[in-house]
Amino acid sequence: MRSGKLLDEIEKEAIDGDLVKALRLCLSLGGKAGSAELRDWASRELRGYRGEDIPAYRRISAPLQIDSITVNAIVRGQTISSLQLPGFVRDELSEEVPLRHSLPGLVDLVTEAKKRGEPIRLGPPEAAALVTYMNSQNDEYTHIERLYWSMSASSVQEVIERVRSNLVELVAEMRAGMPSGGTMPSVGVASQAVGVVVHGDKARISVKKSNVQSSEGPIEESRLRRWLEVASWLAGIGGLVLLLVLNWNSLFG
Repeated sequence: MRSGKLLDEIEKEAIDGDLVKALRLCLSLGGKAGSAELRDWASRELRGYRGEDIPAYRRISAPLQIDSITVNAIVRGQTISSLQLPGFVRDELSEEVPLRHSLPGLVDLVTEAKKRGEPIRLGPPEAAALVTYMNSQNDEYTHIERLYWSMSASSVQEVIERVRSNLVELVAEMRAGMPSGGTMPSVGVASQAVGVVVHGDKARISVKKSNVQSSEGPIEESRLRRWLEVASWLAGIGGLVLLLVLNWNSLFG
């Protein structure tokens, strides 16, 4: 598939089609354009984010909650403060949720939550070990069963929709940096588009058309400028010679 066609297909699928397909097409475009940034972003959205940092739009706010059993009651969905957590995890665990799931995984979370009519309950890393430690510090009459973030399906759906918008913006940014009639974004244009759209870099793509219309344009312009400079210099020399000839007798007669 030609790169120009790829851009059209990505835009079409991102607007009202299959989002996973749009990301796969974007991954293909990153390979054709030679942009590691574009390939990496599309791949991480498809596979999920592992040890690397995640984009800001994949961090959402949600309360920490616990399910517990006491002597008198079974408690579900009790909201707690991060100050109630052990001191050694307070800097690492808060009400900010990093959504590292693959995009298909996020879609599944939303689908299941809507089907059950319940919020999405997502356990933080090493939640089981943390719960075991917290129980060891509690009195014998309270037992924590589960620790998790509780978030609405709509908040996760917003992240999915942000990915859609990012794809449309990426196409727009790359087109803005391509010459008229161009079909392939350069590696610089594709990578800068990722910086602007995904990472929020302030410098948007701005390309002088005279510099990108063809590989010969700037060379021809520079060559013409040199010829004009030479012609101007020769004209000046010719004028001086003519002046000397006209005034020869008066100067050396």
